[in-house]
Amino acid sequence: LKAYTQALKAVETASKDKYGQGAIKLNIIGIVGMVPPKTSTLAGGGVSGAATAIAANLTAVLARGTIDRFGIEEQVGGNPSSNVGTDYYARVTTKQQETIDQNTPDATVKYMKIVSNAPRVAANPEARKRASELAGVTGSIKVPTLTLHTQYDPLAIVQNEGSLIVAANTVGNDARRLLQPDVISPPIFYPDKNQQVAGAGHCSFTADSVAGGIVILNNWVQLGQFPTYASTTELLGPDSGYNPNFLITKWPSGPTE
Repeated sequence: LKAYTQALKAVETASKDKYGQGAIKLNIIGIVGMVPPKTSTLAGGGVSGAATAIAANLTAVLARGTIDRFGIEEQVGGNPSSNVGTDYYARVTTKQQETIDQNTPDATVKYMKIVSNAPRVAANPEARKRASELAGVTGSIKVPTLTLHTQYDPLAIVQNEGSLIVAANTVGNDARRLLQPDVISPPIFYPDKNQQVAGAGHCSFTADSVAGGIVILNNWVQLGQFPTYASTTELLGPDSGYNPNFLITKWPSGPTE
């Protein structure tokens, strides 16, 4: 709880510096921690807009990384994860760097050096062994499985689907054919302030897309109708934000599996 409170105070301080180094730091944190630069009500345009959205999302993310994390470590008897050998620079895209550096040249390199040179945390071998023995993603999908995920989810990251896809591909074509992951993306421009949009935030969907997802799965299971692009687009609804072209990737690779 103490760590959570301290972290929140630091985020709050940085968020007040909307057009300075505070905003840049929040953008770097967003990239390193894969914290979305959008929420269901914040479009996150530019460095300042993204910083505001990242700060809002960090409220939930930090709770997972401290309070909830404590419960995990209690369960497995220590720290099960490591960032030793992780290349944080690899998480920065050219577009992100250009945006951050637009008004402050070399800001990305400056702060990424600080992140990369910070002390690394190694996993407790026994805790990691216990964690690896817990139930996990196997990819052995035996029934039609449909997922609906927002592109910008701060709690359940869309890369979870990426890990599931890779696991299913490893098992084989029969498993992969039973998996239909659907990603919902927010519009580029948001409507009126405080009006929620689908595609950003945790489980931010339209009512039609939730109902449509049930129909799609029912048609697949009961009638053998595989969810096509056309049927998915129609049943999720015109305002769902369904993005069939979204490239789902795994969580950035680390030193171990």
